[in-house]
Amino acid sequence: FRRVLFRSYADHISSSCPPSIHKRNLFPYASKNRRRILMKTFRVLGFLLVCILLLQFRPIEIDPSDACAEYLLQEKTALLGHLEQLEKEGSLSSPNWEKARHHLHLARLSYKRIEFLLAWYDKGSASLINAAPIAKVDVSNAQYITLAPTGIQVLEELLYEEDPDIHPILSELQKTNRLVNAIDKRVPLKGAMNREGVYLSVHFGLIRILTQGITGFDSPASGKAMEESAVALESMAVVLEQFQEEFDSGKWARFRFSIHKASDFLLENPEFDRFDRFGFIRDHGNSLLNALVSLRESWAELDLTRYRNGRNPVNPDSRNLFDPYFLDPLAYSSDPSDTLSPARLELGRYLFFDPILSAGNKRSCASCHRPGLAFSDGRNKSLAFDGLNDVGRNSPGLLNSAYQSAQFWDLRETFLEDQIDHVVSNGKEFHSSYTEIMRKLAQSREYDSLFHAAFPDASEPVNIRYFNLALADYLRSLQSFNSPFDRMIRGEQKADEAVVSGFNLFMGKALCATCHFPPTFSGMVPPEYTEMESEVLGVPANTNWDSTSLDPDQGRYHFQQAEAFRRSFKTPGIRNAALTAPYMHHGAFGSLEEVVEFYRRGGGAGLGLKVPNQTLPFDSLELSAQDQMDLISFMKALSDPGNYTAPNRLPLMDVDAWNRRKTGGEY
Repeated sequence: FRRVLFRSYADHISSSCPPSIHKRNLFPYASKNRRRILMKTFRVLGFLLVCILLLQFRPIEIDPSDACAEYLLQEKTALLGHLEQLEKEGSLSSPNWEKARHHLHLARLSYKRIEFLLAWYDKGSASLINAAPIAKVDVSNAQYITLAPTGIQVLEELLYEEDPDIHPILSELQKTNRLVNAIDKRVPLKGAMNREGVYLSVHFGLIRILTQGITGFDSPASGKAMEESAVALESMAVVLEQFQEEFDSGKWARFRFSIHKASDFLLENPEFDRFDRFGFIRDHGNSLLNALVSLRESWAELDLTRYRNGRNPVNPDSRNLFDPYFLDPLAYSSDPSDTLSPARLELGRYLFFDPILSAGNKRSCASCHRPGLAFSDGRNKSLAFDGLNDVGRNSPGLLNSAYQSAQFWDLRETFLEDQIDHVVSNGKEFHSSYTEIMRKLAQSREYDSLFHAAFPDASEPVNIRYFNLALADYLRSLQSFNSPFDRMIRGEQKADEAVVSGFNLFMGKALCATCHFPPTFSGMVPPEYTEMESEVLGVPANTNWDSTSLDPDQGRYHFQQAEAFRRSFKTPGIRNAALTAPYMHHGAFGSLEEVVEFYRRGGGAGLGLKVPNQTLPFDSLELSAQDQMDLISFMKALSDPGNYTAPNRLPLMDVDAWNRRKTGGEY
């Protein structure tokens, strides 16, 4: 650097001094002391210049969010590499299927490392790459186009057949490769990721593991669910580590410790049928959620305002999967300003128990939905308005009905508010009309006061919209999350051995939780709980197992005529199931024992009935008599009917004859 900096000075010296001098000394005419000072000065200047140059060319600091995107893209590359190895193995004249399955397993691990990020930032890719191996109906299309399944779950099914066929495997590999290659092309990831999205992707990723991962929901053939869940957990820690400098160090250490403990538990207990899911959720899963929420509270750079304002079902402050407030019932309301105010609930309660809503003032909502039976009616099929026939289907319990995005057995309505119209105008139910109901309600000063109190900003609140909202809000208040099981898994009461065994069977070997997802144990699909599933079970007309036929009810197919929906029905919640017998849409099963036996036999197809579109696995479940008893013990432990009662009296009407109507109606 000395020579570079002072080359011009040296050139000047060389032109006026003999070679013997300027080659030996840079400062030939300076004194010895002066030369020493000058040399030190120029050394310091040279050092400073080097520092400046190094600072100019220092590595550019990568934003933590972009580092997360880089991590995702690296795993995408690894995933493609494993699929390529699988294709090479499958292309051999004599494929080694064990090696092929191993490469698929490695591909699935790569996918699991990024699934939580992909599911948040590119839902389209995530939903296709790891789609369930059953036909999917595009309900957004008026033609109800049925899409053939594709992705790594389909590959797993093909590879784990007794005698795999290479041709469909190679064909599926090509499709899967195209799907994986589309990552970051349809939705560019760099620059799109932010702290809010990364945090929420981890939050939902944890819920996915607790509700789907450990159940084998998307890996039923390989039995590798525990290892995949462990890998996913560790990857979440890797991603959050990019933001480590923004966390409270103690809370970060606690979260990291919880991740390691949970991951170790999964890896040390890999056997699917014997895995203790109850212990994992109680001792590790809920601890992880708690640690994550604590970490978020220390993250000053994180702002969840947009998520909260979006009225999303999952409460980001909940620290326990079985917290009564884990899901927000108002997220399923059609009214963005809904508050479940006491005044609305009081009005809705009166309306629910008031037979003034029906023709003849005889029937109320409570006629078919009795509080003592978890708001069901105990009949195979509910009694019709004429008192002689039936309405065609079983009356479901209404506890926790708020936590669903589709109403009725056939999913024909979205909101609770909108389903009321079907009851009011149905000749077999209320046999009335909104016009008639509004006319009656207008003849009650008490109801007028109740409506004004419930909707104070409305000039004329006694109308159809507010009538529906008040009734729906009362239904949203019917919540049931304090059963003996809930208290056990929250650590509030000693766990019962039979209940624990039953829960582990439900979430594992018996495959119940692949359709009845916790914590509602209904068809609301985690981790976001915005989609309600329906299933084709092949339900028979009766329980004469050796000689029966399919029930003729076409279910969802009545309203959405896709073949995949023929005989498809909503997956109801099993909370309080011990109180809501008989079971299924037509009430053909009189006991929980009969329900378990039906599933054990493999549904309708397992009974030998022709059900080509059955979504329930039709091979027999290997459940012992004790297993079945434990399953029923678990379901009974989900009972929490609450303390819901009818009003002492109904609001007075201006017509005296109407004041003799019976609270709760007649049935």
